[in-house]
Amino acid sequence: MSQSFRPNHYLNLQTWHYSFIILGAIGIVWALLWYKTYRDPNDHPRANDLERQYIIQNGARTDDNDDLEAQKIRWIDLFRYRTVWGMMLGFFCLNFVIYFFLTWFPTYLVKYRGMDFIKSGFLASVPFLAAFVGVLCSGVLSDFLVRRGATVGLARKLPIILGLLISTSMIGANFTDSTP
Repeated sequence: MSQSFRPNHYLNLQTWHYSFIILGAIGIVWALLWYKTYRDPNDHPRANDLERQYIIQNGARTDDNDDLEAQKIRWIDLFRYRTVWGMMLGFFCLNFVIYFFLTWFPTYLVKYRGMDFIKSGFLASVPFLAAFVGVLCSGVLSDFLVRRGATVGLARKLPIILGLLISTSMIGANFTDSTP
């Protein structure tokens, strides 16, 4: 990302280390801005009473319920929950797919499908563009399902399952001999 913020005439003058320095600087500036502007709704100067009431009624944590004691949970106890196992499996699969498309897929297109780097770069970006559109559409679908009376669990899980089913169409790419 920092490469897009860097003018082209600096390309020969700087090393790859600067991309980390630039992103780190952006992160520090963002953290300082967040620290300076973030406020509890009760303390925020621009939050009116109606907004505060809306936040509290919808379950946001405020100073009013800070008296709740935090329960100490051992790490090993977390593995008793199905939700934790589901999240671990989901993140494992997500990371596998992301690193597949970031690292192996472009190399596969160049070496085994005989594409040039420009074409393989474009085709390697297609899954990420599809994921972008899919995330936006799944949010709209999820909101639609909740408005139609579906449970929040169903409204969250159904778009994910549909996205996974659609993504299995990639399996068919293994059985094609032609290259676009």
